[in-house]
Amino acid sequence: MDVDDDLLREVVREAQRASLRLEGHEIVCTERLQSLRQTVEEIKTVIQVQGKELRELVMAQNTIVHGRLNTMSDRMFWLLISALGGAIVGLGSLCFYLITKGKL
Repeated sequence: MDVDDDLLREVVREAQRASLRLEGHEIVCTERLQSLRQTVEEIKTVIQVQGKELRELVMAQNTIVHGRLNTMSDRMFWLLISALGGAIVGLGSLCFYLITKGKL
């Protein structure tokens, strides 16, 4: 019976050591998980802040581009008006020339 008792005691001691290792492992894993959760929250915060700043930058650039396009559109309109005005004046001059020479 001594062998059986010794074997039983050894099995119980090994089970206790395994239990202690498992408890230590659980503690370490819990700390790692908390650290990972904190890191994820920090990353989320940075992404939100950067996203907001990027959105504001895009909106500001959009306003600038929109203003420039409006300016270009206005310039193109007046350029077109000038070209049409020049064509009308040219045609009017041609008509006047032809009338005064008696060709019309």
